[in-house]
Amino acid sequence: AVERCEKYKGNLYNWYDCATLKVLPKRFVSTVDSGNFLASLSLASTYADGELLCRINKLIDETDLSALYDFKRKLFYIGYDDELKSCTENHYDLLGSESALTYLVACGYGKTEKEAFGNLDRHAVKSGGAITVFSWTGGMFEYLMSRLFIAPSADTLLGQAMNGAVRAQLAYAKSLGREVWGVSECRYNEYDDAGGNLYRAFGVPSIAHSAVPENPPVAPYGAFLAMPYCEEKEFLRNAHALAALGCEGEWGFYESLCGNIPVKSYMTHHQGMIMAACANAQKADCLCKRLQTIPAWRAAKLLCGEEKASYA
Repeated sequence: AVERCEKYKGNLYNWYDCATLKVLPKRFVSTVDSGNFLASLSLASTYADGELLCRINKLIDETDLSALYDFKRKLFYIGYDDELKSCTENHYDLLGSESALTYLVACGYGKTEKEAFGNLDRHAVKSGGAITVFSWTGGMFEYLMSRLFIAPSADTLLGQAMNGAVRAQLAYAKSLGREVWGVSECRYNEYDDAGGNLYRAFGVPSIAHSAVPENPPVAPYGAFLAMPYCEEKEFLRNAHALAALGCEGEWGFYESLCGNIPVKSYMTHHQGMIMAACANAQKADCLCKRLQTIPAWRAAKLLCGEEKASYA
């Protein structure tokens, strides 16, 4: 089905009709989603052989991330608007962003200049007794989604930033008097005209560039992403507390806990991240290690090797 879908220079559009595969409005290509797609295809390729491996590699080769890259600013655009026939005015420009994975993938595969990853903003900030870098909203997803695929060493800036973001989250929960933590973008306890839960980005104010709501909901998937950077007892205490507050159902943890009200829905993407995080936790970063069998991913990890930041 993916092979048959209409694409923009090899990049999938954001929305398709599942029955007809017709592109749905708004005809938009998300840069970060194309990066996630390539990362997932790469991981799938390590389990494939024969014809399937050839088909996966063909999709990887044909996904032209350079079509979403601003060669003047040397940064990726947010995406491409097919209705306006132009890329967005804004760019992904923060190391503390889910787009870090896209930059690493693009550089590793040679789909853009290797300097691109180095052009991401690295301003350090201290919060929760640890150093991290700013993100746009201070949410777990921004810092830790990339960690499912690539494991930067603790003595690198990216590794330090990931750990520091978790420390900031724990300190923020303590400041609010909460027993649960894990703030990230999610559905929450307000509704649209069709009766569905609204969705937006949430995070920790002290590490966010933008203004974020106070007393935000907690997203269990955000806590699962944090497993590499917290003690087992720390993680389990949080998971048990979320379950005791009604945030666990028949198919696992719900989308979020808004106040003390569980938002009883499951998002496929978030459930997938929970399962991937559990796999890495149970099997010593097995997904990251499989990707390191691919030369492009070994090249990407080399880019993570810059030294830690200092903060005065």
